[in-house]
Amino acid sequence: MDINGLYLSWSKSSAYAIREAIKEEQSQHTKALTDAIRNTNSDNPVWSFPRAENARFNASTRQGVSGCLEQTRVDVLRDIDRWVMDDNKGAPWMFVLQGLAGTGKSTLAHTVCETIAKRGWLGASFFFSRNEASCSNPFLVFTTIAYQLATLYPQFHNALTAILKRDPDVVGLTLEMQLEKLVVEPIRAAADDIGSDPVVVVIDAVDECGNYRAQILSLLCNARPEIRTCEAVCEPQGLNVKLAKHS
Repeated sequence: MDINGLYLSWSKSSAYAIREAIKEEQSQHTKALTDAIRNTNSDNPVWSFPRAENARFNASTRQGVSGCLEQTRVDVLRDIDRWVMDDNKGAPWMFVLQGLAGTGKSTLAHTVCETIAKRGWLGASFFFSRNEASCSNPFLVFTTIAYQLATLYPQFHNALTAILKRDPDVVGLTLEMQLEKLVVEPIRAAADDIGSDPVVVVIDAVDECGNYRAQILSLLCNARPEIRTCEAVCEPQGLNVKLAKHS
């Protein structure tokens, strides 16, 4: 076998090993999540939802984190504000901020959270971090977002409670089904509760969730536009933005 054949054989076995490792990791995490739900208060399972408490932008562990200095990043923040305010049905529902590490994406994301929260439009925030296990766990991102939305919108909370009572194993499903069942379906049910105001979800540093980065980004890109998502992603290029429209 020539060197190319050896490389191809190694690449295939390596890719298979990675896929199997991901499957095993997902199986362990989903079993833990399902067990947690089954052991919660059956009358109100949402409050005992498995989640990353310190992933929200204003968590106590992030006390030293601050936003942009006054009169800095004005153009980008203005673009994000216009995106949030655009109520056209054909408007992009996702705002992706890309750039190298250290270009200020997390600072921008924190500023957006502060600004949107003051207006009452911040539905949820999730700041990935390798420094804390729960904040780098991809299987907690949608449960955490769902929990935060449930604390804001009673109809969302009621819809999510009904889903969990009907199928407590839902947290053990794929990430795709978690997004659909724990976030998209309840927020549809909460349409009257939310009204015409925008609901913004901010996600930062998706690249810090390991092998699931591409999957989470793909799921969010293809999600139905019931919520608007602002994401900060580390990419090998200068700081830039990308708007995504529903196909």
